[in-house]
Amino acid sequence: MACFEGVANREEWWLAKPICKRSGAPFQLTKYIKKSRFLQITTAITYTDKDPPPFQDKFYDVRQLLDAFNLHYEQNYIPSWMNCLDESMSSWLNQYCPGFMFVPRKPHPSGNEYHSIADGDQGKPIMWCVKLQEGKDQPKDQNNNPLGFCVAAGILALHHFGVYGQALIKKRGRYWPKHVPGNEIEEHMKDKDVGYAETYKQSIDGKDFFVNCQKDTDYVTKIMSTHGLVVREDHTTYRFIGGEWKSFKYVEPMS
Repeated sequence: MACFEGVANREEWWLAKPICKRSGAPFQLTKYIKKSRFLQITTAITYTDKDPPPFQDKFYDVRQLLDAFNLHYEQNYIPSWMNCLDESMSSWLNQYCPGFMFVPRKPHPSGNEYHSIADGDQGKPIMWCVKLQEGKDQPKDQNNNPLGFCVAAGILALHHFGVYGQALIKKRGRYWPKHVPGNEIEEHMKDKDVGYAETYKQSIDGKDFFVNCQKDTDYVTKIMSTHGLVVREDHTTYRFIGGEWKSFKYVEPMS
């Protein structure tokens, strides 16, 4: 069955009509299992033995399965020096499944989207970590705030383990990431020359937390990190402004 994606109506696996190559199920299950028995089995299938959380979580049924997958590879697999981080689709035919997305550029564009990382060395396409993208169905607390991953918290956690991470800051809908006064930064930088750079610095739990900013033609690039200095590098870039080419050098966090 897994080889024939696209049978939207489950009833077609038990129809008595002749097999058609252009529509319907590719073969019939009647001689193998009754439909009523099949439905009984599917209602008993579960992927978790944990109690439901005190808040609504539409992904509760699969979280333990995904955690077990990632833990298995963490404990049993050592990836090579070269890995590929990408987006993968788990195809669904039912648009009402939690986290349903439509990504036109994918071969199978409808379903759940995962951020995945795979080993890219020696031709071994081994996917060893996945993270489900929950979208609008992400659980929320009693104040309607998302309970998902906080990038700033991740950067600070990496610093705790001696890892200096950084992340490109993007506005999601109406909101900027936590600890990033994006609107104030945009207002402050709007009249600056292209290439102008400045760092917004704050202290969070005793750790220095930077939002490194550099003005571009139509936007301000923002990088959050716990490291970096706004010093000019040798990396020169060019922009076509007012009918002529102008150049500026990236600062260290952007280079």
